[in-house]
Amino acid sequence: MNATAVKVAAGIYPAPNLAPGIIPGANYINTAGNVSDGNQWNVRADHQFGSRDTFFARYTAASNPSYGVSLPTIQGTTTDRIANVALSDTHIFTPNIVVTGRYSFMGLNYFTGNVHPAGLAEQTGLSGQFPAWEGRSMLPQMTIQGYQGVSSNGALIGPIREQSGMADAHLIKGGHTIDFGVAFVRTFVNLDQVSWNVNFSRAQTSNLNSTTGDGLASFLLGTPFTATRQIGGTRGIMTGWRKGRMCRTPGVIRT
Repeated sequence: MNATAVKVAAGIYPAPNLAPGIIPGANYINTAGNVSDGNQWNVRADHQFGSRDTFFARYTAASNPSYGVSLPTIQGTTTDRIANVALSDTHIFTPNIVVTGRYSFMGLNYFTGNVHPAGLAEQTGLSGQFPAWEGRSMLPQMTIQGYQGVSSNGALIGPIREQSGMADAHLIKGGHTIDFGVAFVRTFVNLDQVSWNVNFSRAQTSNLNSTTGDGLASFLLGTPFTATRQIGGTRGIMTGWRKGRMCRTPGVIRT
């Protein structure tokens, strides 16, 4: 048997914990729970600076981590953190000129993926072909025909940062009203995702008959049917600016 396959199997497949006959055909029951914990915070302040300035500020944040363990004994973890800030001020320069300025910021950090036993990728030598991703030592996903394989995935969304600002003015001139203003949006997006897969089928241990062979036997012999791996960098970074301006005359005031 292949030494790497044996070490992987010993590291991730649990020992039986269910007496024979309780559940026909099963000798293990997963007693680990799935945990989801969500929190949200909101703070807002409104203030009137004299008779000409109306100001408000708001801060909202949320965090919703979750994790669970499935067969084999590999934990799946999801973490996220969302934050939003908004500021606004309306100033009356004269009875005919009113200007409002607004600014907002949105931030997001999100990760979902599996956590493999510490050091297993290095002990088995798989880290040489499937290097650490985002600082995490990970095994490839292993699909074993007819059996529960090894889950492995990782997706990182963030940090995502978006800043936006706008200023608009309302002007009454004679019998007309005119609105004009400017706006901008600045965006930064960081993305990363890993996709590795090793597939074990019956074919490697069959006698050229589709009804023979065994996926687990192919795995223990270390003879994959297919294997895929990303080459090169997996991170994607996107940035962008959007700008705009507007000027319109909503209508005519008749006096």
